[in-house]
Formats: sequence, C-alpha cells, structure tokens
Amino acid sequence: MHPLYDKFCKLCGELAIKNRIDPILAELYAKRDGLEAELNALRAALQKEQTDVDKIEGVTLSSVFYTVIGQKDRKLEKEKSEAAAAEEVFSAQQSEISELNEEIKKYEHELRTVRGCDLRYGRLLPQILDELRTYDSPESKEVLDTFDTLTRIEKKVSDFEKALELCYEVLANLSGAAKHLTRAETDLQNLSLLNAEHNAYLRSDIIINLEKVKPIVDTLCRQIKRLDADLVGSHLDFDIKIEIGNYSDDISEWKAEVEHLIPQIKEIQRKLREARDRWAKVAGERRTELHEQIKAVLE
Repeated sequence: MHPLYDKFCKLCGELAIKNRIDPILAELYAKRDGLEAELNALRAALQKEQTDVDKIEGVTLSSVFYTVIGQKDRKLEKEKSEAAAAEEVFSAQQSEISELNEEIKKYEHELRTVRGCDLRYGRLLPQILDELRTYDSPESKEVLDTFDTLTRIEKKVSDFEKALELCYEVLANLSGAAKHLTRAETDLQNLSLLNAEHNAYLRSDIIINLEKVKPIVDTLCRQIKRLDADLVGSHLDFDIKIEIGNYSDDISEWKAEVEHLIPQIKEIQRKLREARDRWAKVAGERRTELHEQIKAVLE
C-alpha cells in the first residue's frame, strides 16, 4: 500500500462532507436573508400599528377627533386588534429565523470539523498525480485522463459562475436606471415645467446609469456566446442589445427598453443556473470516479 493512501482517503471523505454541506448552507443563508428582509418590513408595520394605537390613547388630534364623533372606543379596539395581529406575525417570523439560525449553527459546526480540507487536498493531489505520471501503466493513464476531463468540466462550471456574476451586475445597473427613469417619468407627468437645474441633473443621472449598463451587457453577451460555442447541449442562444442614443424627452420609451431587458437577463440567469448545476453534478461524478481510480492505484 502506498504511504499516501490513508491520507488521501481521509481527505476524500472530508471533502465529501464539505461538498455536501456547502450548498445546504448557501441555501440556508439565502433563506435567512429573505426572512430578515421580511422581518424588517414587519417591524416597520408593527411600529406603525403601535403608533396608531398611541395616537388614539394619548392626547392627540386623532384622539380628540374620534372622541368628538363618539368612535374612540371602537377605533381604539380596531387599532389594538391590528397591532396584536402584527405583533403575532412579527413574533412568528422571529421564531422562524431563530430556528433557522440553530440549523445553520449545526451545519457550520460540522463544516468546522473538516476546515481546510480543500487546501490540504489541493496540495496533495498534484503530488500524487506527478508521481503517477512516472508510472507506465494503463491504470495511471486512466487516472490522468479522468483528471484532465474533470479539469475541463470544472472550467466550464467556473465560466457559468462568472456569467452569473455578470447577470447580477447587469440587473443591479438596470434596476438603478429603471428607478431614475421612473422618477423622471413621474416628474414629467406631474410637473408642467421642470426646474432647469433639476432637469439637467436628472438627465445626467439617467445617462450615467444607462451608459454604465451597456459595456456590462456587451461583456455578458460575449461570455454567453463563448459558452454556447464551448458547451454542447447548453443551447444558450441569446441576442441582447441595448442602444444608448441621444437623450430624448420620451422617457417612457427609455423606461420600456430597460424594463424589457430585465426579464431577458433573469431568463438568462435561470438557464445559466440550470446549466451550471448540470455540469456541477457531472463534475462531482467525475471527481468521485477520479478518487476511486487513485485509491485503486495507491492501494
């Protein structure tokens, strides 16, 4: 038995644990982020309901008004009921987050038991492969061929990850542009004449946002085109264009163009995630195959 056999087997086991826990934690973290965002909204709603109760109970214009019309007790009961309902929903959300945190802690503790295994594996595997390259056997050649295949697949997964990062960047900038366009559209609808200084600032803001988006979209299109050429069966065929022309007073046309792009980018995200997950699964299978082949050679 090769002296590195036991060490390699141990690292493979630890790596399997890490690869199992990482996606679970990523999903739990995302779920917690969503729940905490909802909790903030619920907190604001609860504060509003309590403020309404305080206004009726205290010496305020609202209290005087409802007393005069003989509706204070009825209004107070209604506001207290709404505040109690908001408190109940808020408490339930807090409990759900607390339970989620406990689950996260459990997985984080398990992950700490194999901390650094990926780095140790990354140092050991090249050492083993270098030695196998000196062997003249069908088994060692099979290991090296599998490793080369795995490397190519992992590169594809990495390319998908980079494209997904570009999608997030594009959406963030499109969202910023859409907000400015919505504000400008509202201003133009509500005001017969914009203040000249405000008008110039707003136009500059809109142009900056849209011009920031264009090179990112262009980069994304190039990335997807390369992926489509490289990955058989991915079928990521998208043709996304955004034209940044001269500023026009027809802001609604600009807004429609931006809003039309957002669902396109989200659809790309969905397809990229699906393709990434498929190739990540293939990479996992090839990695397991590689480990078994190496163990067979070292044993």
